[in-house]
Amino acid sequence: DKMKYCISYNDCVAVNCKCSCSGCGGFSYDDVVNKKYAEVWYYQQKCIPAQTCPEVCCPPRTIACEDNICIVKEIS
Repeated sequence: DKMKYCISYNDCVAVNCKCSCSGCGGFSYDDVVNKKYAEVWYYQQKCIPAQTCPEVCCPPRTIACEDNICIVKEIS
């Protein structure tokens, strides 16, 4: 999937239409894609980026690039 292709984690960005959690070292996300395709993802989902998030905590997680694919990893 070219939308998820990466060389390093810096190529990747989390995208989401709605917030389910926020803050505390974590983040809310629906998917993670190459930054170049973020606008395409939102267009395909027919939504806009979530603007405001509730003051609750997400699990600590980080964006990574493994096997040239953008992923999200939980931090334990």
